[in-house]
Amino acid sequence: MARHRWPTVHIIHGIKTSKTNNRLAMIKKNLLDVGFRTEEVIIHSYGYMPFILSPRLENKKIAEKIAEKIGDGDIIIAHSNGCAIAWEIAEMGAKIYGAVLINPALDADKVFPHQVKWVHVFYNRDDWVVGLAKYMPFHIWGDQGRIGPKFSDPRYSLTEIPDHKNELGVWEHSAVINEKDIWFPEISNLVREKVKILETPLPSVIKSPD
Repeated sequence: MARHRWPTVHIIHGIKTSKTNNRLAMIKKNLLDVGFRTEEVIIHSYGYMPFILSPRLENKKIAEKIAEKIGDGDIIIAHSNGCAIAWEIAEMGAKIYGAVLINPALDADKVFPHQVKWVHVFYNRDDWVVGLAKYMPFHIWGDQGRIGPKFSDPRYSLTEIPDHKNELGVWEHSAVINEKDIWFPEISNLVREKVKILETPLPSVIKSPD
């Protein structure tokens, strides 16, 4: 039996990613494994950003470009600066259904706007990369990927990545990607469960006779 079209999943990488080395894109295989179609997964590549100030100059322009391809009810999976871009997209009013944020380089008090129905954050207390990002003045970058969100919001759920002994903070910043065999299936299943909610029919209302 043919199924209805599912939301499109948009994958947005971090700043130190080239078009030929987008490891986050490997999650597409896991999404296909849980039932998404090839055309329902879009990998966005904005290229390698060599300078720390590049996101401040480029993020909004990148967000505008990606936002043109996002339909109502779509989902975003993002890592690091990709999470900051995802937040910009949502702030522009894109009707995103949900977002998975992996070690977001985003201020810990930055909340996705109300039209986004759910957000799941993967954070790692040994991620000193985003720990340093919070000291960038006048920028949305911050340490949400290290300490998690600094607010309470019922739309948000969290996964704290366990400590890895003797690993550098830059490795910890990408721990979910470095351990993709563990985390990519979990993320794909999480997204699939969210899609199932959309597929569940609302209970019918039975009116009592007058």
